[in-house]
Amino acid sequence: MQYLLLFILVSIGSVSYYNGSILGVKSGVFSLVCMILMAYGIYVFTEWLTQGHDLVTGIYMMLSPAAGLIMTIMMKSAKAA
Repeated sequence: MQYLLLFILVSIGSVSYYNGSILGVKSGVFSLVCMILMAYGIYVFTEWLTQGHDLVTGIYMMLSPAAGLIMTIMMKSAKAA
C-alpha cells in the first residue's frame, strides 16, 4: 500500500508540474491543491464505502491524477483554439 500511495503522490506531482508548465505557475499550484483535496476525499469516501479495504481505496485514489490530467488537456486545447 505504501508504494501505491507513493505512486499516487508522484503522479499528482507530475501532473501538476505539467499543468504549471503549460498554463502557468498559479494553475500548477491550484491543480496540486485540488488533486490533493480530491485524493483525500476519495480516500475518506472509499474507506467508508469498502469498510477499510486499503487496496481498493488506493486504486480509486488514482482517479485524482487522472482527473487532473484530463482537466489539463481540456484547458490546453481550449487555450490553443
